[in-house]
Order: sequence, then structure tokens, then C-alpha cells
Amino acid sequence: MERKKYDVVGLFDTYRCDRTINLGMSLANMSKALKCANNDDTCMIKYEEGDSDSITFTFADTKRDKTQDVTVKMMDIDSEHLGIPEQDYAVVCEMPASEFQKTCKDLTMFTDTLNVTATKAGIVFSGKGDNGQSVITYSPNSSADSEDDVNSYISYIITVF
Repeated sequence: MERKKYDVVGLFDTYRCDRTINLGMSLANMSKALKCANNDDTCMIKYEEGDSDSITFTFADTKRDKTQDVTVKMMDIDSEHLGIPEQDYAVVCEMPASEFQKTCKDLTMFTDTLNVTATKAGIVFSGKGDNGQSVITYSPNSSADSEDDVNSYISYIITVF
């Protein structure tokens, strides 16, 4: 697998998948689809076997009795199995999806490669490109009272590229 071409992403708090299937899509296109969601929406991702070139995201807001369907074209990727081994993670970072989205959006102005570094001092998102660089640091919170807080639990220092 060419690292620059494909990545495995864990994005949702909870999810259910009725069967194992590999679906390939551009993260940029997926990001555009997810921007249609509101903070309290639920998201259902639908893939129909007969319609093998697209995925539909359905965003539902039960408080407003509103649903929105967004269809995204899929990428044709080599179907090697991308297994994710069960493991205990060295770093767990909890942040609101809107904050993570803004962080990624701010960094994509300068680069298409996101570096995430976790230290005892906090979580650092950084990127450097031809146009410049950006570094966003989230320090650990002393109080976890606010929903907007970014909490991290670090068992040892790790850098992810």
C-alpha cells in the first residue's frame, strides 16, 4: 500500500456495520459531505451493491424532523485488505468534531500532510508546505466541565505522520 495514496480513518464515536466491506473515497470529498452535518445530527452511510460507484451519507436531525442525503463518488482502489489490529492506543484525544474539522481546514491551507504529535504538554497538529506552515497546539485541560474542551490521555509520547 502506497502510504501517500490511502489512509485508514476512524471517525465516529459509535458505529454499526452489518458486514465487512472496503469502500474507497477521497478524504476531501468525504470532508465536503460531512460539512453538511450539524453537531447533533446522526449520520448513516449507505452503500448499495448494485450502485458500486457512490456512497450516500444521510444526516438526520430528529429535533427538527430534517434529513439530508449527500451522495459522494467512490475511488477505485486496489482491494487489498486493510486490517486494523485490536490494540490499546498510546494516546486518546477527545475533541468536538467541529474543532477537529476547523483544525484540519486551517492546516490544509498550507499542506496536504497532517502531522499529529502527542506529548505530556499536549497534542500538536502541524503541517508545512510550499506556501508556509501552521502549528496548532492543544494543551491538556485542567477542568473537563465544558463540552468544547479537548481532553487527552497520554501514556507515552508518540508521533504520527
